[in-house]
Amino acid sequence: MSLLIMLNINLENSPVRHKAVVCLHACAFLKTLAVLLLLGPGSLVHAQTAYMNIVAASGGTLNEAEIYTEKLKKTFADDKVFQQIRHEESFEIKSRKSGSYFITTLEPFVHSDKALVILEKVQQLFPDAFIFVHRSNALMATYSTDAKIDQEESMAGLSNSSGQDQDVLTRDFSKMSWIGLIGLFLISAMVTFLIIKQKRRYSEVIQKNDRLESTIEQQNKVLAGVSEKVLQPLEDINENSEIILKTALDTTQSDAMHAIKECDQLLLELTNDLIDFLNLKSNKAVLRHELFDLNNALDEVAGIVSRKVPGSSVELIYDIEKDVPAKVLGDNYYTGRVLSILLDNAMRLTQKGEVRLHIHCVESISDTVTLQFDITDTGLGYEPARLAEIFEPFGTVDSDSTTAGLSLYIAHTLVELMAGSVSVSSKPGVGSCFSVTIPFEIPDINEKRRYRLPARAYSNRKMLIIEAQYSAAIALKKMLEYFNNDVTVRTVEAVLNKREAFFDNEVILIAERTFTEEIKKLAKKVKREKDAKIVLVGNMTDMAQKMIPFDSLIDARIVKPLTPQRVFDLIYDLFEKTIKEVDSAGVSPRRTKPTAVKTYQYDEVEETPNITKKSFGDFGGASILVVEDNQINQKVLLSLFSGSGINVTVANDGVEALDTVENPGNRFDLVLMDINMPVMDGYEATRRIRAIPELNALPIVSLTGLGLPEEIAKMYAIGMNAHLTKPLKIGRLYTLLKRFVIYENQSIKSVIAA
Repeated sequence: MSLLIMLNINLENSPVRHKAVVCLHACAFLKTLAVLLLLGPGSLVHAQTAYMNIVAASGGTLNEAEIYTEKLKKTFADDKVFQQIRHEESFEIKSRKSGSYFITTLEPFVHSDKALVILEKVQQLFPDAFIFVHRSNALMATYSTDAKIDQEESMAGLSNSSGQDQDVLTRDFSKMSWIGLIGLFLISAMVTFLIIKQKRRYSEVIQKNDRLESTIEQQNKVLAGVSEKVLQPLEDINENSEIILKTALDTTQSDAMHAIKECDQLLLELTNDLIDFLNLKSNKAVLRHELFDLNNALDEVAGIVSRKVPGSSVELIYDIEKDVPAKVLGDNYYTGRVLSILLDNAMRLTQKGEVRLHIHCVESISDTVTLQFDITDTGLGYEPARLAEIFEPFGTVDSDSTTAGLSLYIAHTLVELMAGSVSVSSKPGVGSCFSVTIPFEIPDINEKRRYRLPARAYSNRKMLIIEAQYSAAIALKKMLEYFNNDVTVRTVEAVLNKREAFFDNEVILIAERTFTEEIKKLAKKVKREKDAKIVLVGNMTDMAQKMIPFDSLIDARIVKPLTPQRVFDLIYDLFEKTIKEVDSAGVSPRRTKPTAVKTYQYDEVEETPNITKKSFGDFGGASILVVEDNQINQKVLLSLFSGSGINVTVANDGVEALDTVENPGNRFDLVLMDINMPVMDGYEATRRIRAIPELNALPIVSLTGLGLPEEIAKMYAIGMNAHLTKPLKIGRLYTLLKRFVIYENQSIKSVIAA
């Protein structure tokens, strides 16, 4: 007898609650088969006489079941066949509880043929009616002790053929049990086989995945190692190319060397990107959470970006709002790296106009501040279809199918690593805007004044800006007004048309590109009559700015792009000599001496030709302290000095540097000092070292990405002896070692060049 016949119930037309009862009975039937599997089908042969009942309908309450019962009694009250069989079988129509339901049942029946006759009649009224077979022997008690319906019920269907007695039913049920037993065995075997097979496949996939990850990790290590090894030779090629370019070459040779230098520079940048890319892919990029000066980071970014576009007419502008804190807790290197990438990308794709970095606070909650960096350019712009892939490795970025390489992918990934976000909007032919938001912590939530001058006399000055570039003038005006100054912006034409306005100001800031002879004559006159302060404002990307010499007319010089800290230093230096009464409590530290911004004190370090890694063996036995937070730069220097006999100690920031030099057991012949570092920058570290009398003669050389002229002058003003800009030129480093460290009678002595 098939399972389909045994469950002869029309589920499609059954009420929902009736379906639930059917499910419970089906579960009971399967439990019966499970017991058969344990006891064997032979146990049914000894079953005692069966009796049956017809389940006509079910309800959720006893009242519903009783309604069905009364309906049955009323319907068949005058049915002679029904009443005759009822008399012979002595069955009753009643309502009772079965599990969590109430059923209307006709019971008991002993003869199956008579039960089938009654079932057909009942199904005219209740189509879902069915028959239960009851057995009362020990077997039934065994498998039904935990059943919720009836402890003696097991479900069985009956065929429509008449004359079946209890023995036939027993034999049919025995056949069914064999079929069920075999079916359960086959299903169990099949399920077990599939589970074992699936587990085996899963194990193989896991092993393959582990092997693949291990292979990828090994490949990344190899590529990262190779990339780091390639860095130094590339820098050597770049340096030697510059040396050759300084010699007498004909036009063809000069063009060829320039092409070699450009290719080498591109390869050098790609190698640095590849190192960062592999570190990010292998999850080796470690996020640092340290205090750093945002001004220092921005100054270094300006130096890095500007050196790549010398002579460019594109204006690089920093527009920084008053609510931006000077010092924050976060990752100094990654913040600068992101901004360098995005600004470099903007400058590269902009032929004229400006690239503007606008920084403002978008959210400030307790000790957390979220800053937004908007990099806007007037460049080529991007087609909408290209924006979808712009942050992918080697995604197309312009109409000439030029790719950004890995840089934009690195920037995007680093921002996400810092829990920030980055987006881009663009219009072809108009320009683009990359918006980056990064959360930082602030060290002192009660500090409202980020830059505090020592007296009110430093503020409330009447100032004039003469500038042809409107956005740059407004950005500078905003920073000067931060210190409560009255600032006016004029073009050259406006000043010449109304010259008397020139004499109404205490400080006149003149863009070097507008410093014409007529403006110079006016400046001399106002200097003579009003003793006004004259400040030249240069552009770091404009090489011509370095050709204008200082004289008695010029009081100071600053170079764009500007930060609030450098504007603070400018104001401090301009008026320090004339303001005697000051309140030093709570005054923000500056990075200069009064004359630091007045003159160029530094000289370019000459390159010693034909220098290789082996050349540094000339200084074997010397001790050098490298103060640098960037691990890649640390590795480059360690690799350069390895095998030379030079003893190298590394400090990750200014605090570590101070602890190291103050240790009586340490003696150093030279300090290579980075400027932009977390915790304590190179300016403060140098200032504190110079405050220690026994270390006053220790040579300190700045090794920094800062290329701003007045910043380099400040390095000398606080006590540094020389400077080297990144990327490092080993010929210049050799020159400085030769200048400050002398090998004499098998011992090393430090000297300061006169």
